Amino acid sequence: MKRLLWYLHFFSTIKVLAFSYSRLPFTDSPPSIRQYACADYYTKENSLIIFGGNQGSDINFNDVWEFNLTANLWNSLTPISTTYPNPRMFHGCWIDDDNSMLYIFGGRSNSGPLNDLWRYDLVNLQWKQIDQKGDIPSARSAFAWTKYKDSDGNLKLVSFAGFLKDEYTNELYIYDVPSSTWTKKPAGTQLPPVSYISH
Repeated sequence: MKRLLWYLHFFSTIKVLAFSYSRLPFTDSPPSIRQYACADYYTKENSLIIFGGNQGSDINFNDVWEFNLTANLWNSLTPISTTYPNPRMFHGCWIDDDNSMLYIFGGRSNSGPLNDLWRYDLVNLQWKQIDQKGDIPSARSAFAWTKYKDSDGNLKLVSFAGFLKDEYTNELYIYDVPSSTWTKKPAGTQLPPVSYISH
């Protein structure tokens, strides 16, 4: 009985939080309608940085946009460099907050999957293709991506699973930003299924 009373008291004091979605108001013109773009949070500016995507059929994009979450303002970050990535979808992107850089990797263009790595200077608006080293992943799209810092403060970019040219994969790669080096993590005894895509 005491336990029952305790449960009744406990649950009667819980406040249930109702989560809901709402469309953010914005000023200025937003990007064109698209799907399969990538976005990451830019801490320095409290904004979202968005790259690429697809509008159906063979219409892919390679533009960069910023949505400032404080001002609710869209801004096109048009590059001044003469070299830039091919338009693509299903790619990965990561923000290096310490150096105000956007990294993009892989994805799918009209000619098939990609495995190129680019860096975009969010201050000087310059693209640079990175000379990758180590266990460079094969061309892939629709993979999961995240980032973290190791115990020494080095930024690491992570790619997991996805779709190759003709098959799925469950490979895990980690890219060390300071050394521009990929490392493929060894497979363990219990692997996730290979049918991971667009997650």
